[in-house]
Order: sequence, then C-alpha cells, then structure tokens
Amino acid sequence: MLKAKGAEVDYYDPHILSIAANRGQWSGRQSIRWDQNELKRYAAAVICTAHHEVEYGQLADEIPLIVDACNVAPKDRKARVVSA
Repeated sequence: MLKAKGAEVDYYDPHILSIAANRGQWSGRQSIRWDQNELKRYAAAVICTAHHEVEYGQLADEIPLIVDACNVAPKDRKARVVSA
C-alpha cells in the first residue's frame, strides 16, 4: 500500500537478511544495514515484530515517527511513537 503511493519501503530483520525470489514485490530484497547513517534516511518506521537484538532506543533517536505494534519503542526519545 505504501509503495503504491510512492513511498520508499525497506525492512530490517536480524533473522531474515534477504527475501526469497518467489515473494512477489518483496522478491530479492535485502535487509538494510543497522547503523546511524542508514536509519537517518527514513521519515518513519513500523515495528511489527519485536526482536531482542534490535536497539529500539537508537531507532527512536534517528527516525522521527515510529508506528509500534509491539510496544517496544521508548517514548522518551526524539521520535513520536504511535501505538498500533
């Protein structure tokens, strides 16, 4: 839906580094690098799966809007965190 409206959509998952070729519009996509410069590129993030390895505080410091379906993003950082 977001891509259809012109948004650039990527993903980060420490357990799924790439998506198999038979997955439709996501085929062959690679998980982004988790670093400050990479995160700063994004206007928003959606958290739909919580992973212990992810530093959600860093995410909330670098990305201005987070939609959090897992209640893991800290609400005392720079980001506006919206529960989903």
